[in-house]
Amino acid sequence: MSPANTGPVSRCRFCHQRILWAHTAASDGKSRMPLDPDPTDTGNVYMNDRGQAVVESQPSLEFGGERSRYMPHFATCPNYEPPVYQPRK
Repeated sequence: MSPANTGPVSRCRFCHQRILWAHTAASDGKSRMPLDPDPTDTGNVYMNDRGQAVVESQPSLEFGGERSRYMPHFATCPNYEPPVYQPRK
């Protein structure tokens, strides 16, 4: 089952694994985050009541049975290359 408020399943451009795009609560739904499609006990992202992804910096076990947790795909992608930012001139 995919989390609410996600787009269609797509493929990661680095490793070609399946990913879901979830709208983030921090951006009030304007930005999206790639998630591994299957819930996991080690994930630090859960979906709030509005269907937006919420990242916990220190995941607790409080919502363990109530909400599924997901892992951001950039944390598990074997080929992920973070963007390199160039200073402005």
